Amino acid sequence: MSYSVYERKEDCCGCTACMNICPKGAITMQADEEGFLYPEIDGKRCIECGLCKKICAFQKEELSLEEMPQVYAVKASDEIRRQSSSGGCFTAFSDVILQKGGAVYGCAFDEKLKAEHIRAENERERDRCRGSKYSQSDLGTIFSSVKEDLKAGREVLFTGTTCQTAALREVLSEQEQKNLYTVDIICHGTPSPRLFADFIEYIEQKRNKKVKAYYHRPKDLGWRGGEKLIYADGKKESRTTLVDGWRNIFYGDLALRPSCYQCRYSNPCRPSDITIADFWGIEGYAPEFSDALGVSLALVSSEKGRRLFEACRSSLQIIERTMEEAVVKNPNLKVPTARPAARTQFWALYKEGGFPAIMRLYGKDTLKQKIKYAIKAIMRKCGLFALAKKILKK
Repeated sequence: MSYSVYERKEDCCGCTACMNICPKGAITMQADEEGFLYPEIDGKRCIECGLCKKICAFQKEELSLEEMPQVYAVKASDEIRRQSSSGGCFTAFSDVILQKGGAVYGCAFDEKLKAEHIRAENERERDRCRGSKYSQSDLGTIFSSVKEDLKAGREVLFTGTTCQTAALREVLSEQEQKNLYTVDIICHGTPSPRLFADFIEYIEQKRNKKVKAYYHRPKDLGWRGGEKLIYADGKKESRTTLVDGWRNIFYGDLALRPSCYQCRYSNPCRPSDITIADFWGIEGYAPEFSDALGVSLALVSSEKGRRLFEACRSSLQIIERTMEEAVVKNPNLKVPTARPAARTQFWALYKEGGFPAIMRLYGKDTLKQKIKYAIKAIMRKCGLFALAKKILKK
């Protein structure tokens, strides 16, 4: 007989801490009907020690800090930013660790475009972790690998969502964390990996060819650009209703994990050493610093984070900003994403009609979005964005 660690799905963020801490290996992660992984206990192996609930960072008291994080706007080189979703902070931080012979952990797509955490010890492997992956990553047994590296005396950089970095720190002892650096992201919420897999399959059926790669906001489409696919035959597709379907579903907030709507980390007090995100709105606060290749927001929360940040300073352009500016266009620094009233209807439709039904109703641009994109396209063609930027600089 098996049973869940928590009865309410809202109480579990899928971080795998309970699975990693179980002394009897009685916990496995199982996908539910929405495609999210939840811990299931094998009743025959469980000794009822209670560690699975004691270790759960998601259920612990709210975090507090003696000092608010230091806030920065950051840009790496143009070359690095062209391969990144925003300002290239992750590459700079990971370079420091790799140059010391350390290991870097981050989210990457596998050959089937499933998001998973991987271990990297060179730039080629690390580069797979660049860019956004808007699907909840499978951590697998990655915490055990991190622990082995730390016990071997290697420096480790672990990047992920805030609940993932918090979970890792709960699993490790203070001594084991001595050489660990954690970097989290300001998370809007994690969408269903099953739904993302359905999206890729839907496109392959529509185009009758294999999707080789998927990019969310690639820089050749601009910092605020849409999605891009590369097929097995080398052809690319972007800015079509079909390809932009996942963006529309993601930003509709209907496909997020139930726990994301009550995320306890939606505030400036973070469990990680450094928090990164896009510095949306920077053009209004520091127009001379903003450009089309993207700017990162970096919140430095610990002394260890400050050391890592300072080690990167020579390879970055950095200006100090304020938390007030950071929060305006990053609302998940204040509150979790609100649960849409239509979420139950969304998943009922999926159960009845599969992904095609979801795509028809929720995957297409609204008339308002189409008008907005058309206006932006006209402005780009007429050079009005460049003119507006010159005016702001004055």
